[in-house]
Amino acid sequence: MGAQMKRLAALIIGGRLQGIELAYLAHEAGWATTLVDRHPRVPASGLVDRFICADAQDAAVLLPLVAAADLVLPAVEDRGVLEQLVSYGLQTGTDVVCDLDAYRLSASKLRSNALFSALGLPLPEPWPGCGLPVIIKPDALSGSQGVRVARTRDELRVALESVEGTPVIQQYLEGRSWSMELVGNGECFDRLPITEVVCGADFDCECIVAPAGLSLDERAQFIRIADTLGDALHIDGIFDIEVISSEGQLKLLEIDARFPSQTPISVYHATGINMLELLYRRHTKDGLYVEQDRAQCCLYQQIEVEAGVLHFVGEHVLADSEPLRCRKGFFGAEVALTDWQPGSSHWYAILVITAANQAEAEQRSLECVSAIRDSQTAGTASAVSRKRGEPDDTPR
Repeated sequence: MGAQMKRLAALIIGGRLQGIELAYLAHEAGWATTLVDRHPRVPASGLVDRFICADAQDAAVLLPLVAAADLVLPAVEDRGVLEQLVSYGLQTGTDVVCDLDAYRLSASKLRSNALFSALGLPLPEPWPGCGLPVIIKPDALSGSQGVRVARTRDELRVALESVEGTPVIQQYLEGRSWSMELVGNGECFDRLPITEVVCGADFDCECIVAPAGLSLDERAQFIRIADTLGDALHIDGIFDIEVISSEGQLKLLEIDARFPSQTPISVYHATGINMLELLYRRHTKDGLYVEQDRAQCCLYQQIEVEAGVLHFVGEHVLADSEPLRCRKGFFGAEVALTDWQPGSSHWYAILVITAANQAEAEQRSLECVSAIRDSQTAGTASAVSRKRGEPDDTPR
């Protein structure tokens, strides 16, 4: 029998939302994982082989770790930290998956909107030409952070007084939102499957549906937007694109040049495509061919259970959970990433629900949530889980 193949060594920097995705997908790929975060109990620390509590800018700790890794995977959005990690990679010869030029562009909504306009891409109309209502976003924060809606001039004044940094003010549009990732090597890129982003009233994403159910025309519009951005940015790494449909016309909301949260695990369970493995293929120059080995629907949802009451929550709530563990068959979910323990009164979970189509996935989600609620009513999660299919309690 030949010698056992060495496991790829991945060094993940940052253990919150993006770190959860990276840790889970790296495990699914069979990689050896080390996580570094300056906080001692971050969610992703329960999903890796080794956790080191340290500051990423501490060269004495980080340089040996970077040198020993095959790949460094930043899961942070701090420009100083990213620049330091790239410097470590240059010193050690280790590849750091970070396109700093693309990151600097996407980190500013004003700069990225200027590029979108120059490329002729469709955007929500800017204030004051659009009239009310409007949406106000901080220039330098990503996702839903600091986002507000103003329906009157008084609300707009109050929002502008409290916004962090320079505001971006645009027409407020209501409609379905979709996301797509592009993975590239600086010369060519692959488009990943489109997902639907379902947000709560606070604009924080509560559910991902993969793949998204959009019309052929909307899909064609999204592909044109994605190809235009891919050709313009020559991305060396990964970025995601978010759009909203307004009366059948897609408008570009933002791009983020960093490993995303939520959508990678959703796409993986819907199609079998592991975005992290694609990034490594980019690293090794081994092509960017996308292999899809399954075709089903995946729902990715976050819940919080407190004092027996279950709530669906946005993803940012999970950033402050206890270390998560991967549990299969959790109350009927295919997989849950959760800090639940038997007898827990307050816990969080990411539920990954799969089925042949979206209707069946939604029914399975209802059954899973009903089982969890029944367990809380009964007062003991472990007893009910045995009746309905006991979760795998073996931590990874």
